[in-house]
Amino acid sequence: MRKLHQIILSGVVAPCKTSPPGILRKLHVIQIPIIYNKHPGSPVDSTSYTLLHYKNKSLLKKIYRQLKKEHLQKSHIDELVDTQSQTYQAYCSLVRLYKINVINNRYLKERNISGLHTLSEMLNTIIED
Repeated sequence: MRKLHQIILSGVVAPCKTSPPGILRKLHVIQIPIIYNKHPGSPVDSTSYTLLHYKNKSLLKKIYRQLKKEHLQKSHIDELVDTQSQTYQAYCSLVRLYKINVINNRYLKERNISGLHTLSEMLNTIIED
């Protein structure tokens, strides 16, 4: 009986390091593409720039809502400083999403169609399961 209590106690107390779930893992390992404008001032229709920018922005919002719904609804303040917690990793992912949004806006301002395309492909890989 005594050994059984020790086994149960050690199983409860021992921390288990789990890998972050799907979207957190993808956001943690993905490289944010920095694409320089190869053809500045190229005659591409301005609607294609805004359309791609809007598409990227809506994908970012979708990922943001999914992160918030899955990982931040029932979070505690203690989890913010615990680097192993999913809450901490979710906030790190939100920071990455903010950086991607800044790059998306920059690509629109520079009229960098190849950068917008690359961002769109990257965001689609995050969304896909």
